[in-house]
Amino acid sequence: MDSFEFQQAFDDFAVKLQNQLKSAKVSWPSHYQVDHVCYRCDSYQLYTQLKKKIQQFAILLHETPINGRPISTFKLNKPLYFQDHQIDVVELPAPKDGRPKPTGFEHIEVVGNFSFDDIKNDYSHCQFSERGLNKDFNKELSLQLTDYTIKFHHMSLESVSHLESNLPVYQAIEQSKVLSLFSQFQPLVVGTYPLNLQNNKSDVDILLYAKDFKEVIKTAETHYSQFHQFKILQNLDDKKNHVLISFLFNEIRFELFAQKTPSHQQRAYLHFQIEERCLKLGGKVLRNKIQKLRQENLKTEPAFAQALDLTGNPYTELLKLHSWPEAKLNSFIQKRLEP
Repeated sequence: MDSFEFQQAFDDFAVKLQNQLKSAKVSWPSHYQVDHVCYRCDSYQLYTQLKKKIQQFAILLHETPINGRPISTFKLNKPLYFQDHQIDVVELPAPKDGRPKPTGFEHIEVVGNFSFDDIKNDYSHCQFSERGLNKDFNKELSLQLTDYTIKFHHMSLESVSHLESNLPVYQAIEQSKVLSLFSQFQPLVVGTYPLNLQNNKSDVDILLYAKDFKEVIKTAETHYSQFHQFKILQNLDDKKNHVLISFLFNEIRFELFAQKTPSHQQRAYLHFQIEERCLKLGGKVLRNKIQKLRQENLKTEPAFAQALDLTGNPYTELLKLHSWPEAKLNSFIQKRLEP
């Protein structure tokens, strides 16, 4: 399969998928990100062949074993297009033993600031698989169409790949069990590590949703008070009602930020989402500009604001871009990156 054949196969898939979405009356806001597309193989031999062929027109970001079989993640040299969305990441899983899948494109995955309950309620007439909601990291909800699947996440596959490739950080997240121990508080990993913009001052940022801060504090004290530099800071005034928990695990600093706002609605998550989208659309040029600013010890949001020539408060101005549809955001970014 060369790039032309790959493109043709995707175009055919995209037309059929669009028809099935229309038939099922399924859509999503224009600022959600169509993150990546999945191509299935019916044999391990075909998986190894396609892995080599796709690398002729894409970069292998990561190959990781999941549930006993490898899954490769590629970043395409030229994006695919679905509706008004650019898709530049492809997932290629090897088949599970005894459970081969038909060869071809199978599903797309969507990232947005939604709650899974809202997705289920909005499309209650559809069939869902909730197995992915049992995962500790980057939970997923699958909506089944006639032939294809839409999977909903809170983090892009490229960000997941960045984390998984950073072994000290990813192992610290797994070994600390922070996501499972705080699972009742809807933990979301955000920040510079998944964006691959970390510097020597970076920490693992995790957002939590807690109606009662006492429960969050109790969980933290029970499981993490023995770790170095354990600290709990409470800010309970009207404007900044939150709890910040920090500690070191395997020399990796964790910061857990709890609010009485659902994690997917918190400003830090919205900032993370727009930063993901900007990096995707701005490519290497924007990433290089931001990395240079980060090396000068500029914080993440000010670095994005300066790279995109945003004036005013960087946190406020960056947040204004969050609701923009992809076409508008892409046009804005490309103009800012012109020589």
